[in-house]
Amino acid sequence: MCQRCCIIIRVSGVRAPPPYQQNWGTYSARAGEWRPARSKLIQGADFSPAQHILWKLPTNTHLLMIGPPPLVPVLEFLEGKGKDSSGRSIDDVLAFDDDALETNHDFIQWLFPLPEPSRAQPSPPILTVQEVTAIRASSAAQENLKNAVRRMTLFYQRNDHWLRAYDHNHLRITRIVRSLALLRSTEAAQAFLSVVEGRVEAAANPVNTESREYWRRAWLV
Repeated sequence: MCQRCCIIIRVSGVRAPPPYQQNWGTYSARAGEWRPARSKLIQGADFSPAQHILWKLPTNTHLLMIGPPPLVPVLEFLEGKGKDSSGRSIDDVLAFDDDALETNHDFIQWLFPLPEPSRAQPSPPILTVQEVTAIRASSAAQENLKNAVRRMTLFYQRNDHWLRAYDHNHLRITRIVRSLALLRSTEAAQAFLSVVEGRVEAAANPVNTESREYWRRAWLV
């Protein structure tokens, strides 16, 4: 088939349980590669649960898929070889300014993955035991994890808006501590938490007690 042919696959007739993930991106037939660009959660559609995809190309232009997003190994992302579900490399994410770190909610699950699903995002990577072992053994992934925690530490050091009773950053902090304990070491997790706790104490302890207890338990993986 030529590179410019249009491929359309439609399946319908069965209502599968919502929600679905609707993803846009680019498909290269030459490379056999899906490159995600952006995604949106939709709450239901008439598609077969076995084949719930709608592809519409011109190839190398765009692709629309309804269903689970293509799998991108988190190891490749952390090593700087792959992209996240929004089409960003780890270098792209680490180059975010503070406003972008605050307002984007789908990067933290890639920088600091966990073995559990995210309640905030529908399609984060979910670590397997094999991936934990591989990430711990990868010098490139370890270096990028150091860069990631350095960037988030700086974010929490020079911003004060999260120093209040409840804030979405408190969940991020729990994730970071747990992920560091899993993928680097308990010492790395405790070092990050020490900086965070220092900021909270210097601000007269505004963060709710329950969140702080989650932080302190998170490194006990």
